[in-house]
Amino acid sequence: MVLPPIITLQDICPGRYALQRRPQHFSEHLSTRTLQDRLMLVMRQAQLGLDYRPMVSTDPKLARLIGQLQGVMPQSLSTPRRYLHLGMELQAPLTVAGQGVQVQVSVNVGYRQGLPKLLDWAIRRPQITQSDRVKLWVATQHFQQVLGIAPGQLKLVVVALTLKHPPQTMVIPWHPRQQHQTGAWIQQQLLRQSPTPTTVEPERRIPGVPDFDEIPEVAL
Repeated sequence: MVLPPIITLQDICPGRYALQRRPQHFSEHLSTRTLQDRLMLVMRQAQLGLDYRPMVSTDPKLARLIGQLQGVMPQSLSTPRRYLHLGMELQAPLTVAGQGVQVQVSVNVGYRQGLPKLLDWAIRRPQITQSDRVKLWVATQHFQQVLGIAPGQLKLVVVALTLKHPPQTMVIPWHPRQQHQTGAWIQQQLLRQSPTPTTVEPERRIPGVPDFDEIPEVAL
């Protein structure tokens, strides 16, 4: 059985991943990416019960980001895996020019009162991006099939971290009209691009539905 091609965020939003040509921008990009990766590594170590303090104590910038995140979400480093899925890969089917593909994104998923919500803490601006919209589209398609939820029941909570200013939070609701518009936009983006990405074996995971009361709602 031939599996449909996997489409990633890099395929849909290539500009988001392209490095700037100027040397200083290249350096800044790598520094931010490395810091973001270390932040996620701390989250994973904390969730596994490993001691992440040596890593944080030797990196003042990382320590600042951790402090900002805990200030907004005090239990972000103590929430068990059954309540918070870090870097979870979700897929959603899409037909492009008569060919079926699977759109795949990596997201942090938590639950509150049995409903999933997406969580993004990153060095970023507190405004919605096309990448956010693609993630919400995929997550809605996925959870609609798995849990039977409607687009209006899903949202994205963003914690915009920065090394120079206090963190900012934003709750992005999601509605059927946005779902339809984003699906059409993804199709248009892929129609402009070629060749089709290589077919790979997808990893399919279906989460449980625990309560996610440990992490509070974050209002803008």
